[in-house]
Amino acid sequence: MFVAGSAGDSALKTPLIAGVTYNGNTVTLSWSNGVPPFTVQVNVNVATTNWSNLGTTSNQSLTVPASGSRSFFRIKGSSN
Repeated sequence: MFVAGSAGDSALKTPLIAGVTYNGNTVTLSWSNGVPPFTVQVNVNVATTNWSNLGTTSNQSLTVPASGSRSFFRIKGSSN
């Protein structure tokens, strides 16, 4: 059960990836929730801590160049 003002509000502060669209040489990421500004990060191996910043935005989407290799993305909002 969710009650406004309870610990459940913290879930709204965590960005959730809603979509990933590949378009030739770009990837557009979109997300919901979270508190801007958002930093989009990429890593080629999720078993490591080698996350690199791709960009920062106040919007809930960002288009980045496609790397041509497997990539993992994460979105960090100002509160996480």
